[in-house]
Amino acid sequence: MIPTKRGIVMLAVAVVLYALAWQTQIGWFYVADAIVVAIFIVNMPLPWLAMRGLSAHRTVETRGAESSELFEDDTVGLAIELRNSSWLPKSLVTLRERCLLAAPDEEDKGFLMAGLAPRGRMSADYESVCYRRGVFTFEPILVETSAPFGLFRAQRTLDAPLEVTVYPKVLPMGTTFNPGYLQGNMPDNSPPVTSGEFRGSREFQRGDRVRNIHWRNSARSGRLMVKEFDKTPQGEIRLAFNLGFESGEGRDTTLEYAVKIAASVARRSFLDGRPFRMWPSGPEGSLATWHGVLEHLAQLEGSPDDSIPQLLSHRGLPGVSVMVVWAEDRDTLASVQHQLSLAGHMVAVLLEGFGPREDEAATDAAEALGRMGMTVVHCRLGELGDALESLGRTMVTPEPAGRRIWA
Repeated sequence: MIPTKRGIVMLAVAVVLYALAWQTQIGWFYVADAIVVAIFIVNMPLPWLAMRGLSAHRTVETRGAESSELFEDDTVGLAIELRNSSWLPKSLVTLRERCLLAAPDEEDKGFLMAGLAPRGRMSADYESVCYRRGVFTFEPILVETSAPFGLFRAQRTLDAPLEVTVYPKVLPMGTTFNPGYLQGNMPDNSPPVTSGEFRGSREFQRGDRVRNIHWRNSARSGRLMVKEFDKTPQGEIRLAFNLGFESGEGRDTTLEYAVKIAASVARRSFLDGRPFRMWPSGPEGSLATWHGVLEHLAQLEGSPDDSIPQLLSHRGLPGVSVMVVWAEDRDTLASVQHQLSLAGHMVAVLLEGFGPREDEAATDAAEALGRMGMTVVHCRLGELGDALESLGRTMVTPEPAGRRIWA
């Protein structure tokens, strides 16, 4: 129980009245002082009682999005429902919420519930723009009141569990070569197409193509089953970036740019029906579907890893290898330079503009990567879309070895 300014003033008035009564021995001063003290004491438990019987529930819904999945910059609607399970009405209850989905300077939210009937409920709704990718677990809601006379303030927290996953923003990468896409059909969230001999069936998983359902086995087993084929190399897309370095502010950091590039390249690969592999990789099979890639990227956090060496160990395979590296990441660049020859089609996306005095380092890194036979795509801070357009073109038509592409 916390006294408010009004309560402190009232207590001061009681002290002054008592002092006057003691000095003057006038009876009505004692009476007035007793009344003030009585009001003060009686009001002490009232705000605490007003907090009893309250519970809260959170809900979330996407607004203006094409699916129930949330991506960066999507608008989300959140609702907090306050419930009164007691037989006493509640009034002037304030809710304080920290919205983890919003930008750092817009996280704090506050709502005033003027009145809540016995056994009633009231909802506070607000909208927020998803600022950054990640898996967010909301904190308990803080409720407080100083009713009925504002002399004391009582606070408590109400559990209203809610976990929201925000996926990284996916940017276009030029024309896709998926036939259904060219015909105006929306592509499904499916794994890369396979070629080879039919080898059996397995249980249907989210992201599998509907046309691959094995209806006979599904009817026999009572569960949806899909056909499985032997996979043969189809010119896969491989991508890697280093989790150990991050520079920048807010969501404009080297790690966030690398994650967006990975999401965009993965989407392009799935639309084109090309196999996709990425490092840092998750549990086995977690990147087999578009949804699995999104889940993996949403949960990534900065930590030391060996993603780039893993990519380089697969450089001789058919397909395209894409390395995303910050111009100031000298350790990673030095480890790459130790590879004297890089067979296969390799592209380096060089992140620039995330640190002071970076121009010279970027120039040196681009020249070193070019000498190793890589195509270098420059991705400056604030120009991610242009860089991805350039990267998309290099994935379709390999540029001459060592060529530098300015987004």
